[in-house]
Amino acid sequence: MAANRRFVLVQIPEPTPEDSEARKAGFQTISQLTRKRLALISEHCRRRLPVNSISPAEKASEDLGFRVFKLAESHYRRWRGVSDNTWASALKEMELFR
Repeated sequence: MAANRRFVLVQIPEPTPEDSEARKAGFQTISQLTRKRLALISEHCRRRLPVNSISPAEKASEDLGFRVFKLAESHYRRWRGVSDNTWASALKEMELFR
């Protein structure tokens, strides 16, 4: 049976070099290439699961995948501070964050 491994991988969407093999293969960023490599590894591991030890349904449901999350702009209002440095102005500004 597959080992129980968990990890977090962070990859900045850095562009691939213009003249690289990755760019020629259609990967615009290193993160796109990373996702493809992880998908291929997952599929390879799924094929290597022992045939007789588990049922086909269990083999198909074995979690060998991964999740991809992208950073987005925050929906939180940015703190701008107060110009006159008074308690009243600070309280008024903080009320906007409720």
